Amino acid sequence: MDYKLIVSDLDGTLLDSNRKISQRTKALIKRFTEKGGVFTFATGRMEASVEKYLDYLEVLNPVIIYNGAKIVDIKNNIILYEDLLDVELAKNALKLSESYDWDVLLYENKKIYVSKITPVIEEYMLKDGVCCEAVGSLYDFLKGRPTKILIIGSPDYFLPYIERLKQKSNSPINYVVSEYNYLEILPSSSSKGNALRELAKKLRIPIEQTIAIGDNLNDISMIKAAGVGVAVQNAHDNVKEAADCITKTNDEDGVAEVINKVISETA
Repeated sequence: MDYKLIVSDLDGTLLDSNRKISQRTKALIKRFTEKGGVFTFATGRMEASVEKYLDYLEVLNPVIIYNGAKIVDIKNNIILYEDLLDVELAKNALKLSESYDWDVLLYENKKIYVSKITPVIEEYMLKDGVCCEAVGSLYDFLKGRPTKILIIGSPDYFLPYIERLKQKSNSPINYVVSEYNYLEILPSSSSKGNALRELAKKLRIPIEQTIAIGDNLNDISMIKAAGVGVAVQNAHDNVKEAADCITKTNDEDGVAEVINKVISETA
């Protein structure tokens, strides 16, 4: 096959509006892998939140998680790549976030910590199938280098917050809006695009033989990095502009359409 590695975002791309993956998509992924292809995810989610989808699809390949901060072989508990936030930057970000009416999640050592369990946090735990631990002040709680910080709140204040954070920090600020009301503070070199390059290198697959599929702003880096970048029809306009082509929506098996075309062209 011309394309050996297909990497798909989860929410809004591979998952439909009910956070399910269709039987058709599952069957096509199996056909693609039986032909020697590699299929995996690139997501902002953590280990515990993606394992059920790996089990459902019977995918054993490494996955890109935390929006590129980590590549892990979950089944064998092997970390292939990991980057962590600068602790001073993380402390500044947490302290500054206290000025806003936001819910903040701190990811560290495969766990999620919050100051308190709110309705927004409860909804997040239900959506991602994870548990959060309330620890009071995240600023006081943090001692080491975390994986990432997720802020859930009004996007109107995201850019002013980042500008204030830049003024307080000596380190570069690497951030991404992963959903309209999700702002993620990531390690300086982390992105789905960089992680895709790293994964392709480890799998010894030329980047020209990769396909990346996504829907939101955090997917743009991998869509640009891949041999072919694909946006689902329901994607953000900026994602569509960055993509080489557009497939059907996540509710119309858009990922399956891409895989089917790859298989058909090599039949």
